[in-house]
Amino acid sequence: MTIFQKDFRRFHFPGFGQVGTCFLRARVNQDGTSIFFCAQLRNYIGTSVTNAVEDIFVKAVRALYDEGVYKLHRKRWYSLRRELNYEHIAAHSRWVEYYPKGTGISDKDSYALVSFDSELRPVWNYVSLERAARECGVTEDFFAISSEDIQYAQ
Repeated sequence: MTIFQKDFRRFHFPGFGQVGTCFLRARVNQDGTSIFFCAQLRNYIGTSVTNAVEDIFVKAVRALYDEGVYKLHRKRWYSLRRELNYEHIAAHSRWVEYYPKGTGISDKDSYALVSFDSELRPVWNYVSLERAARECGVTEDFFAISSEDIQYAQ
């Protein structure tokens, strides 16, 4: 059961020399798992979501904290020092990185499951849409984005 879901249509993150922008959808389930869907925008020429994935993850977790989500299950998501436990959250999260056709090196839509080790170093596993949905426990509709939301505009 979902306890929180939100689209961040223009999620800003630290980029290389400028602020980066992506589309981010975040869902937190009652069992404490988090699902993140991070999309590269069409016609965006700044830092890619691949190059900044660790920073986007940390900022996304902080955004959920600011929304009050992680305050609901304090024991699960906090370290003994009462700080957000990014390692624990990463271990109980699914992160999907998406490049729509024409934005990456592939000539079709590209989905990658990104996992993070204990130091938040990412590892990418490129999968089909069907597998991404199955691994995240969602329907394929979870990964649908409107043409307006996927288009970068200043």
